[in-house]
Amino acid sequence: EIKGIAHCVSPDGSLLATALLGQVVMSDAGSGITLYELEVGMPVINLRFSPTQYWIAIATVGALQVFDLVSRAKLRNIVTNKALSWSSDGLYVAGFSVLT
Repeated sequence: EIKGIAHCVSPDGSLLATALLGQVVMSDAGSGITLYELEVGMPVINLRFSPTQYWIAIATVGALQVFDLVSRAKLRNIVTNKALSWSSDGLYVAGFSVLT
């Protein structure tokens, strides 16, 4: 059983990202073995893999964070929250708040 706030499988089916309170656990999708963790420091709302790059966008309570999965480096930290979406070419990510 996989526990977490949100889950996402990479486009090639090799990785499973599981969002926990302040981190995202990256696991081998086939075996379930934990490979590494990405610390985001805030509760995770949503996450999505880039469709063409080896990146993941993580929407937290206060920011949208983009990580390179090869180097595990944070590429961007954008102040926003709630929703996210990648462009079809995988080079752009949009995050926005829903106004009520």
